[in-house]
Amino acid sequence: MDLVGLYVHSDAKAGRDAGELCGIGSTGIVATQNVDELVALDADCVLYMRQGMDIDEITSLLESGANVVTTSGEFHHPASMDIALRDRVEAACERGSTSIHSTGISPGSPQCGPLLPPVPATFTPPSRASHTTAVTSSTEVAPLTM
Repeated sequence: MDLVGLYVHSDAKAGRDAGELCGIGSTGIVATQNVDELVALDADCVLYMRQGMDIDEITSLLESGANVVTTSGEFHHPASMDIALRDRVEAACERGSTSIHSTGISPGSPQCGPLLPPVPATFTPPSRASHTTAVTSSTEVAPLTM
């Protein structure tokens, strides 16, 4: 896989090198806040991991021919989605010959933020030292049936 673009929502990140934002060397990929610039890159797949969800951004990406992988919880269980929203996404996928895959937890969601800090302390038994604490989250999602 090759990184070809970086779409950011923070003014502080826009215009900066992707490598700089990750704490590594320069990649030559400059972060943008313009979704049209991202669409113009003709990427095969876009990782859409923003806090919240913008249906116009997602459908624009899908219609452009880019498959989308997202943490947006709205897509975790298609059968329970708002019908108009689901129809719009399905139409965008059809027009772009693309797909959307939903996984994980949206950044900034209650499951991700406030819940996690107390978990290790709550579930770690009293001891002199704790060397490792691992927290895993998983969700079973039914397949999309139409």
